[in-house]
This record gives sequence, C-alpha cells and structure tokens, in this order.
Amino acid sequence: MGKHIARIGVVLLCVGLAAGLIAVLGCDGGEGVTTGCVKGWVYQNAQGDVIIGSTQVPPDGYSPVEGVLVQIEAHPNLTDTTDSNGEYVICCVPPGAQVIVVNVGEVPVRFSVQVIAGQIVIGGGHIEGGGSL
Repeated sequence: MGKHIARIGVVLLCVGLAAGLIAVLGCDGGEGVTTGCVKGWVYQNAQGDVIIGSTQVPPDGYSPVEGVLVQIEAHPNLTDTTDSNGEYVICCVPPGAQVIVVNVGEVPVRFSVQVIAGQIVIGGGHIEGGGSL
C-alpha cells in the first residue's frame, strides 16, 4: 500500500512539473522561451483593504478573495480569476516591468513585478523555485 501511495505522489509531482513547463513554454510556440508567468494570492481584510500576497498563508486579519479578476495592465487579454485560496497564475507575460491589476471594489489595486522569461514570479517579486525552469 505504501509503495502505491509513493508512486501516486511521484506521478502527481511529474504532472505538476510538466504542467508548469507547458504553461511557460507553451506560450512561445517552442521557439525558445520569451515569456514568463506571474503568480500570487489576493487577500482582503474586514475594512476592505486589498493586498497581493506572495504566500498562500494570508497575513493576520486578511482572508483569501475568490472570483476576482487579475490582469496585466499593459496586456488586458492576459488575465486569471482567483480561486478559493485567492490564488491567480498568469502566463505568457512579456519580460520586463509589468503592473498586475486586481479589480476588487471601486478602486483597482496595482502591484509592480519584474517578469523574467522562463520563470514564474511570485507576487512579491520572488522567483518560484529560486531559479529558472
């Protein structure tokens, strides 16, 4: 039974890694990686303040916001909607300085990130996994 569970874990890990590579590499038609991804979590407190977090654990007093549209300001076709954890992932983002826009309430929240080709940038500017894919 234990070996069966370990095999399932390895298969799920491989599927997850493959999906991440496809997400980044799939944007560029297989001709070299020229885009990256951004990922983060949207949280809101009781006063209505909204933040973009770089971890799945919300700060004290904040809760995940589900169903929020998140987009890249200069590329409004690059969007995602937050899930029940407040998480979003947007791929095919051109490298360089980009502004993430979160549409919660009356005033959109903007957050600047530096996108790097072939990498997934986490909300606070941290690179997921610490290096290139």
